[in-house]
Amino acid sequence: MERYFTLLSELTSVSDFLDNQEFTDVTQDGEIYTSYRVVKITHEARDHPDSWTHRANVARIRIPAIGVALLKIENRQVVASSVTLSQHSAD
Repeated sequence: MERYFTLLSELTSVSDFLDNQEFTDVTQDGEIYTSYRVVKITHEARDHPDSWTHRANVARIRIPAIGVALLKIENRQVVASSVTLSQHSAD
């Protein structure tokens, strides 16, 4: 999977890619909605087979936790996401 991602500069800002740092991740069955804030977009993807466009560090908003997200960004909005929370911060 790493071959699809290019590391972005440390100077890159979330506002370079998104109008709003917050997004909602929805489970595949559509039953669980969790809100996150993008802390840092770390990688850009090219030709990813699952259509992800970026990888980012995220923080859960309601119950504090940190994680990594695969994001699909279109028109400066997160339209799809897959979040993996850190083992140390998961419920």
